[in-house]
Amino acid sequence: MPVAGYSSTTVGRLAVLVAVILMAGGKVAYGTWLGAVPSPIYVLMCFSLITAIFLPIYGRRTGEFALKPLLLLNVSTALCFLFFFYALKLIEPAVAGAVQFGSGPILSVLITLVATRARPDPIKALVCGGLVAGCVVLAVSAVTGAGFATDGARGWLGLGAILLSAIGSVLITIASKNLSLRGWSSGAILAHRCYLIVPLALALVLAEGAADVPWTPPLALTLLGIGLVGTIIPIVFLQIGIEKSDPHTVLVMLAAMPIFTFLIEGLSPLYVWSQLTAAGLAIIAVFIAIDIAFTRQKTIVSARTTSHGSGAEDTDARVAKGGGVSMSD
Repeated sequence: MPVAGYSSTTVGRLAVLVAVILMAGGKVAYGTWLGAVPSPIYVLMCFSLITAIFLPIYGRRTGEFALKPLLLLNVSTALCFLFFFYALKLIEPAVAGAVQFGSGPILSVLITLVATRARPDPIKALVCGGLVAGCVVLAVSAVTGAGFATDGARGWLGLGAILLSAIGSVLITIASKNLSLRGWSSGAILAHRCYLIVPLALALVLAEGAADVPWTPPLALTLLGIGLVGTIIPIVFLQIGIEKSDPHTVLVMLAAMPIFTFLIEGLSPLYVWSQLTAAGLAIIAVFIAIDIAFTRQKTIVSARTTSHGSGAEDTDARVAKGGGVSMSD
């Protein structure tokens, strides 16, 4: 439901912005204070809590049943988060976030192109290319050790994990939007997206063992606090943003996350700002600004021509909001 005085799209963008800032802080906090906690334990705690909170309330309050997007949502959730938090052990959070979310828009364009053969708008293609260029600079930062105190091999391993996570984040956005268009609320989607990630995380915890973690009450409270503020609450805001915005806008706004992460890293004693990382983030910031300006201009032009539109435009808008990828059962 739109907030008084604000359109649904504006509410969606604000929700994504809140999610981006909180997740940026959460990533730095995770890398700074939870180094002794294996990432599967963190993932297990966060998504078990999400299931415990939303499944009892929204479990039966779903829209039209759609098996394919529901399966895709669960697989992509596991792919995105398990690989992302593993990568945070290897490379700097700003680099990890930039490669993951900076590559998101171009991956979305490629997936849409393969699935529907719909060519992207030239400006969108330019923005995607610019974000990828920023990611390349940050990838060099990670592999050369400028982005984290690691050797080259671990840097490459971290980048591989992040790219898999990036594919997962794009598929999450597409699947979530598809379910939203079928009448699923954000709460219902959150209630049904953890069927794979929770058992996989549990299996990894059992395989790695949690006995070696130096558990203390402060560490347990830190784990819970960072999980709530840095992952669970942002996921809720992000789900609301996906429901109320189009996938391209969501993915481009997510690409701004490493900029906030980079700024927050200055508060952590574990990370040292590097010129190479700053250059990559500057490139990303420039092309995000281009996308914002283009989107605003396009919205103004669209508003002026709405009264002359046809029913076909409504169909196009529905496809665009669904990410351009149709999923039938």
